Amino acid sequence: MKKQTGRWMRNGAVMYFLSFSLFVVLGTVESADVQARTKYYNKRPRAELRLEAKDYGIVLRHGDGPNQCDVYGARDVWVFESDGTYYMHYDAAGPNGWLCSLATSTDLVHWQKKGPVLNLGNPDEDDSKSASYGTTYFDGRAWHMFYLATPNATQPPDRVPAFPYLTMKAKSMSPGGPWIKQKEVIPFRTKPKTYYDVTASPGSIVKYNGEYLQFFSATKLQDEDNGRKSVRRTLGIARTKDLDGQWTIDSAPIVTPEEQIENSSLYYEETNKTWFLFTNHVGIKDGVEYTDAIWVYWSKDLNKWDSRNKAVVLDGQNCKWSKRIVGLPSVLRTGNKLAIFYDGLDGEGIGHMRRDIGLAWLNLPLIPPGSLTPTNLRCEYRVNPLGIDVEHPRLSWILRSNQRCQKQTAYQVLVASSRDKLDVGRADLWDSGRVSSDQSVHIVYAGRPLLSYMRCFWKVRVWDKNQKESGWSTPAMWTMGILEEKQWQGQWIGYTKLPGSKSQVDDLKVRVPAPIFRKTFILKKNVRSASVYICGLGYYELRLNGSKVGDHVLDPAFTRYDRRVLYVSYDVGRELIKGKNSLAVMLGNGWQNVHTRAAWDFDKAPWRARPKMLLQLRIEYTDGSTQLIVSNESWRASEGPVVRDAIREGEHYDARLEQTGWDMPDFDDSGWDIPQIVDAPKGKLAAQIIQPIKVMETIKPQKLTEPAPGVFVFDLGQNIAGWAQIRLSGPAGTTVKLRYGERLKSDGTLEQSQIKVHVKEKEFQTDIYILNGRGEEIWEPRFVYHGFQYVEVTGFPGRPSLDNLCGRVVHTSFESAGTFECSNNLLNAIQRNALWSYRSNFHGYPTDCPHREKNGWTGDAHLAAEMGLFNFKCAAAYTKWMDDFKDEQRQTGELPGIIPTSGWGYQWGNGPAWDSAYLLIPWYMYQYCGDRRILETHYERFKRYVNYLTGKAKNHIVSIGLGDWVPAKTHTPASVTSTGYYYVDTLIVAKIARMLGKKNDAEKYTQLAENIRNAFNKSFYKGEGIYANGSQTALSCALYQQLVEEKERNKVVEKLVANIEKNDSHIDTGILGAKYLFNALTANGKHNVAYRIATQTTPPSYGSWIKRGATTLWEDWMGVASLNHIMFGDISAWFYKNLAGINMDPENPGFKHIIFHPQPVGDLKWVRAKHESMYGTIRSSWYRDSQSFKLDLTVPANTTATVYVPAKSIDSITESGKAVDKAEGVRFLKMEGDDAVFEIGSGSYCFLSEKPKLTEK
Repeated sequence: MKKQTGRWMRNGAVMYFLSFSLFVVLGTVESADVQARTKYYNKRPRAELRLEAKDYGIVLRHGDGPNQCDVYGARDVWVFESDGTYYMHYDAAGPNGWLCSLATSTDLVHWQKKGPVLNLGNPDEDDSKSASYGTTYFDGRAWHMFYLATPNATQPPDRVPAFPYLTMKAKSMSPGGPWIKQKEVIPFRTKPKTYYDVTASPGSIVKYNGEYLQFFSATKLQDEDNGRKSVRRTLGIARTKDLDGQWTIDSAPIVTPEEQIENSSLYYEETNKTWFLFTNHVGIKDGVEYTDAIWVYWSKDLNKWDSRNKAVVLDGQNCKWSKRIVGLPSVLRTGNKLAIFYDGLDGEGIGHMRRDIGLAWLNLPLIPPGSLTPTNLRCEYRVNPLGIDVEHPRLSWILRSNQRCQKQTAYQVLVASSRDKLDVGRADLWDSGRVSSDQSVHIVYAGRPLLSYMRCFWKVRVWDKNQKESGWSTPAMWTMGILEEKQWQGQWIGYTKLPGSKSQVDDLKVRVPAPIFRKTFILKKNVRSASVYICGLGYYELRLNGSKVGDHVLDPAFTRYDRRVLYVSYDVGRELIKGKNSLAVMLGNGWQNVHTRAAWDFDKAPWRARPKMLLQLRIEYTDGSTQLIVSNESWRASEGPVVRDAIREGEHYDARLEQTGWDMPDFDDSGWDIPQIVDAPKGKLAAQIIQPIKVMETIKPQKLTEPAPGVFVFDLGQNIAGWAQIRLSGPAGTTVKLRYGERLKSDGTLEQSQIKVHVKEKEFQTDIYILNGRGEEIWEPRFVYHGFQYVEVTGFPGRPSLDNLCGRVVHTSFESAGTFECSNNLLNAIQRNALWSYRSNFHGYPTDCPHREKNGWTGDAHLAAEMGLFNFKCAAAYTKWMDDFKDEQRQTGELPGIIPTSGWGYQWGNGPAWDSAYLLIPWYMYQYCGDRRILETHYERFKRYVNYLTGKAKNHIVSIGLGDWVPAKTHTPASVTSTGYYYVDTLIVAKIARMLGKKNDAEKYTQLAENIRNAFNKSFYKGEGIYANGSQTALSCALYQQLVEEKERNKVVEKLVANIEKNDSHIDTGILGAKYLFNALTANGKHNVAYRIATQTTPPSYGSWIKRGATTLWEDWMGVASLNHIMFGDISAWFYKNLAGINMDPENPGFKHIIFHPQPVGDLKWVRAKHESMYGTIRSSWYRDSQSFKLDLTVPANTTATVYVPAKSIDSITESGKAVDKAEGVRFLKMEGDDAVFEIGSGSYCFLSEKPKLTEK
């Protein structure tokens, strides 16, 4: 289509410009005389729904562009990405007019301005007054820009583009330009007496069903009854099959011009197969039109749009800085969020000039408001798990909806043996049919029997409260492992030769290098899929064709190898190649072969043996045939460069012994040996369902010192679990030693004596690296981990810098499940330290500390379990650890103090306060995750343990075991806490029995619990509120464990408060009492007392640790023992439950019903917290000042909640600006003390209470 130069000026359209441009150009009507002459069309539809974005604020300000290009403003933004760089086209208002200008970024927040990429056209051309708003499309070869052109503009200096708004084109071979105008190409033009008679300007382009669709802005002038003209705006679709060719325009717009929308940016949501069209709405106020909001429309079909399906995304309500102008969106996906760029004007202004560019975010996936969509599909707590051995796995999903009170009334699950079958609805494994149920977590698979190696693909759809059917979810999958031992075709192999020796070494006291193994094989056919299953004890590193398989470290997770050993599954189909391939494995000792003599006797473990491995690679070809590659004598073995490794001592690595290319297919292994066929471990092979251990973070040191010549100390600034990675170069044979610890001596050298106290070997937490001399060398250990803040390096060739070493943070890779922050920075620091200690102490099982012991102390773990479940998705990890309990428990019911154990811990270190982890953690998983199966699985063993305690009790009092460990001052008799846990354990068994329909057991254990409670009060209650010795632990134990007679409760609370006040509001407990105390005080209304204890900064207190530089939680109040323990960590759970007020309802487990009861205590001004529950995101955020209390809540779809709002009366509360009796989804229940109590459905809520009574409690 050829250029029609000056068409608008010659065809009389200049009359429109002269008559109307002053008021039809958005936001330019600012003079009283113009307003008096203009009556804008005001009967425009509203968007009743909201899909609110979270505003970030301004990311590009006008005024500092090259050559003053944007001195008058920056607006009309278009953002796109290419090769990791983000490009922003924006309208820069400069001295010469409005021009499309460029800025670039690597993070979407910080932008570098490059200046205009287009110039104004000649005086007789359509872009003579504006060449702006450049939308782009990349066709795989070239970049195409469609830009807004006009021959008209207002007078200088503003030069605001005026009607007509036209579309012109430019092209570039690079996203950054240069852009060459294609004057001969006219994509489309305005047309009289159509919906695009004064505007046909560019918009978002998408290729759809073989043609390009451009959603362009369309405007017409319409005659009104009063003889005036009004402006109507909408979007139309232009179509072409050639981006440089002619476009045709649909005869009707996508929605009526009465919608008053313009500009477009498209996003496709794969999870629900929905198109989202972002646009800006033109509003009117006081006779003035301006862009007042970003709207979004949604549709399953790009060609069919319903104006009822729309919502507000961003306006003056949720934009931080621009309270009236919010215009022209451009959207771009980045990770799990959608970035929304827009223009605005700081404050209340509505003009075109001096605008800036802002950024807002939407979380993905996008869910149309009002709909109910299943997302976040999981199997056995995991996303797409590989190689599980659960024959009836449980399936869960999260429902997303932006509508209040939405719930699931039915579901249908399809499971198929291939993705292709699933996509066409052929559920050859299971079709649940429509099941009337509101259950969306732990749905038990009930299809065809699942077989080894099977690949299972699944999806789900649901029906909402109105019986409206959702779309199908995005498919998920799981694969089955090897379910029968006879299906393992491989043999266990090992290799224990010393260098230069011809025979294997059987004596476990002799240390041999870590063995390496390899196997080559040839593939002649095309591979459809391939999975490798490996158990390498103690640890392994698996490699395929020269690269490491996966990102696991310290695999598999530690178990009692004579009871259970774990194998790990990997999908390696993409890594295999036609022709020659190689598998390679390096083994480490780990916990399989502990050399180190220490207090816990792991060197005498009944399973102890040399490293060994079992591997099976199963390949499925496209022709349907299969092949197995297994470990056996066809492999080859040799000594590796890891010459020594011990889990407590460290790793010694001699890089001179590396065999270059040993893991590659063409490596010559003719000099290698045949491996030994060795005995299999006695334990049962089981799939590892727990999340793997990984390197989760890398930390750069904060400080480097040289306290003695040649002794260099790196300070990470953070106590971590993991190891150091070192970067160096030097002569071959240079030996570098790295020693790890968490303290320094007074002379600045490393202090290890405190954490080495129980180890009987010379070396402890020490790695040694011997250089090969072949240039720069980067090394980190494979088969050990340490707890440390400081790394002392000796033997370094030359003088290191901070760049020569970094800390590698290593732990079980569970996802985050919560965040907490508040206005008190001390509490934020305590929360941060608790998270670091929890992560540092989970490496396949929970530990006490990551350095001195690395033991699975049961008491430490259950005390931190609730905080773990609030902060992390750790249910799969606890599931594995409960199996370790099952493996360990004796027939008598007895349990040791550490699990796994070599046999140590039955004579000391156990007892009810520790052993109860076996009942408490599964019970917490039921309460927090709705996990009923874990109770069913272990019920009989729970009974066995309670029966064991009954046999140890005298008159229902249990005196065995450890008591309140490391108290601040006052010791509490162990019989108090042991009997308390005996009572709780018995109640748990009774509750589970009732749940499982075991009536006789329920009655038996309920009566036993009552007998224990009576005996406890008879033995320990002294009257007048005193239990035992009146310690904080004794009193709070009786309260927290529900042992106090109701008539005596107030007296006990008063005595507890008096004890605390006597201690100047300081804690005087050990680890048991620290959990009891805060919860007991809060449960009995003493919120501020608990808060005062939590915020102390003198010993004993959490705050004193922070003041002394703690970056993790410590083992004792004075800080003389370990500086990285988790056993005091329950305070983090207290933050969630009491300060943020997020509580599960015991009667509706898994947060199916939530109880929000925040406590605005002490000097707290605000709290923000969220928890990712099995049902979705729970949020609680409150803010208070002298006049009001504001509470923002989010309740996941398919759940409900009870809310306590501080208030003097119901009349003093509004919800989202409405009286509570008018608010959707809100039902008033009662006034309870100084709180108004409401029942609410799912959705987001904002309660505002005026002048509530916030009493000191």
